Amino acid sequence: MILYLLLLENGAYYTGITPDLERRLTAHAGKAPGGARCTRMKKPVALAAAWESDRARNLEGRVKRLSHADKAALAADPARLTAVHFPDEAARPLDLAPYADFFRQP
Repeated sequence: MILYLLLLENGAYYTGITPDLERRLTAHAGKAPGGARCTRMKKPVALAAAWESDRARNLEGRVKRLSHADKAALAADPARLTAVHFPDEAARPLDLAPYADFFRQP
């Protein structure tokens, strides 16, 4: 599973999990049915961070409880997820380059 963090147009962060990141981002971007109500009202502007983990569901709840500042720090340095916040968890940061322009408007 993949744990991901989206930066929304209002500066907030949305945290979610999915087995298929590209499909889920397509839904959040409004290019396919689905997506969370939150991301339909406050549009995502960027994929801030993403991690692959067998325990993504557990990590999602824990990340959602972090402060905005802590989520911003995770976006700046995804390795902090396991190095600082949750050293008892195993999660591998994903390369965001393939998704760099995902939410860019034409």
